[in-house]
Parts: sequence; structure tokens; C-alpha cells
Amino acid sequence: METESMPSTASAVPEKQREKENEDKKDERDKEGEAFALLSHRQRKKMKRMLFNRAEKLSRKEKEKTERKSNRLKRKGEINEMLLNMSTDEREAWRKEAFRKKNEKLKEVQKKEKEMKEKFAKAKQNIVIDLDFDDIMTPAEKQSMVKQMRICYAVNKKAKISTRLHLTSMNGKGTSRDLREKIDGFENWQGIYTHDNSLPFEIERRGMTDNEASIFFKRKKDLVYLTADSPFEISTLNENDIYIIGGFIDRNRHKMKTLNKAEALGIRHARLPINDFPQMKSSSVLTVNQCFEILVTQLEMNDWKQTIERSVPRRKIAAAAKEKLAEAPKTMTASKIPINVDKAVVDGFTDYGELSD
Repeated sequence: METESMPSTASAVPEKQREKENEDKKDERDKEGEAFALLSHRQRKKMKRMLFNRAEKLSRKEKEKTERKSNRLKRKGEINEMLLNMSTDEREAWRKEAFRKKNEKLKEVQKKEKEMKEKFAKAKQNIVIDLDFDDIMTPAEKQSMVKQMRICYAVNKKAKISTRLHLTSMNGKGTSRDLREKIDGFENWQGIYTHDNSLPFEIERRGMTDNEASIFFKRKKDLVYLTADSPFEISTLNENDIYIIGGFIDRNRHKMKTLNKAEALGIRHARLPINDFPQMKSSSVLTVNQCFEILVTQLEMNDWKQTIERSVPRRKIAAAAKEKLAEAPKTMTASKIPINVDKAVVDGFTDYGELSD
């Protein structure tokens, strides 16, 4: 007996999803076009050059990938030919030796992975990269931000003292989408905590442990937004503080952006002591990965002079300022930075002006 088949909605659901994704991408392209229109003629020329260089790089990578594949096939053919010319006993001995080497290599990889997991499990310092700046970045700048995130992860992975690295606004749009699409294995990165929403307190509790949620829900007084425009300077890193880095490409176009955001959110702000040792050639604006590397290196060195010498590129260091490196300035510690609001609510308490140790 034939039964009447019911119309399936399975195909309709992916179609709706694709339509929504296309609409989101169109909105983002419109915003990117508006951002591009705000650029000067010189900045547009620079962006076009960056896009051309990126296309050349992709072409070169594709060529290298083809060459590697060709070399693998060639090597495989050579091995097969070599095995054909061996006796049965020789082939067996060769296979056993190859299996032993492969086993040793696998054990070494597993050992390193175990050590890495243990190192990240011991991490105590929380650092946040605020990725809620897609509206002011061009497509090329978003790609640059993806590259900087990759560098940050590599720095954190190699560091003797790793940190708990948080990424906000990981909502599948803009930079967060590019991170997942452009970086293979991003979801497997260790020591990374992603949050769908932006700072500081709208983050959903679903799928989060109490400890992760409390970082933003219950510890507002511990948040410190790092910005070069802040009048306050950090002298020591505090393990209890949560340092926030603005995740966007600055190029001196967005002065006061992060400072204004910190004040609007009612959280503390401070700058790194890069103006005093050493002086910078052009400005005190650092890239995201440079700022992150300074923090990670300082956790290990506990010496700003050595930390900045190691982390800040030489092109940003003025030769005349080397004599001043030994002079450590007397600055306000992060825990003494006043909160720039008359009244703010933290854990149910209001009307506070300065935090004590």
C-alpha cells in the first residue's frame, strides 16, 4: 500500500540559513564600503597595495602547496622503487625501522601536547582581546587582525608563563568569522576562551562555567582597559587584574577610541610604560600582538626594561632614548587607578572612587 509522502522542510532550513548568511555578508560589505570611503587617498593606495600583496601571497602559497604535493609523490615513487629492489628480509627490516621512527615521533608529539595542556592549566593571568571593532576596520585590516591573533596564540604557546586568553564578540561575523574560516584548527586552540557577546556584562551564561562567567559578571573592579591615551601608567602587573586590549588596527586614525569605551563602560584604564623606557620614534601605539607579547614577557621577566627591549620592534625604538632605559619611572599602580565614574555598581556595591590593594 502506497503512502502519501509528506513534504520535507529539511531543504528549506538550509536555504533560509544561506539567505540569512548572504544578508549578513551584504550588510558587512556595506559597512566595509563606508569605512573605505572614510580613508584618505594615500590610505586607499596603501590598502590596494596590501590587497595586491595578499593576492600574490595566496598565489605563492598555492604554488608551494602544489610543489610539496609533487615532491611527496616523487618521494613515494622512489621509496616504492627502492623496496622493489630489496629482498624480503631487507624490506621487512626497513618497514620495522620506519615504524619505530614513526612511533617515537608520535610519542614525542603526545609528550609535548601533555606538557602544553599542563602549562595552560596552570595559567592564572587573564587577558582579554576585545574584538568589538568590526565597524571601524576595512577588509584588509580585518585580515591583518586575524594574522595578529595567530601571532598572539603562538606567543602564548611558547611563553614560559602562559595566560588565559579571552576573545570577545565571537559571534560568527566579521573578524570572528574570519578567524574560524582562515585559521585551520582554530577551534582546537588551547588556553583560548571565546565569548559570543561584547564586553563587559551581556555575556550569556549558557555553556559557561561559573568561574568563566564570573570573570565578566562579578569582577568589574578587576577590569583594566589598556589604552595609550590613558593618563595612568602601569608599574606592575597584578595577577588579580584582567587586562583588556582593543582588537583593531589603529594606524592613529582612532585616537581616544579605547579610552572613551573604557570610560563609557565605567572600568579602569591604563597605559603600558613604553613612553619612558624607551621613547618611541613616532607614537606609542602598538599592534595587538605587540601589546600582548609585552604582557606575556613581563610575566616572565618582571622587568619592564628587558621586556620592552625584547618585545618592541627596533624600528619603534629611538636610538637617543637608550640611555634612559635604566631609569624606572615612579607610576601609579593599576590597582590604584581611579574609576572614571561617580557611581557604578559592582557586586551590589555603589559609590566608590578608588580601589585599594
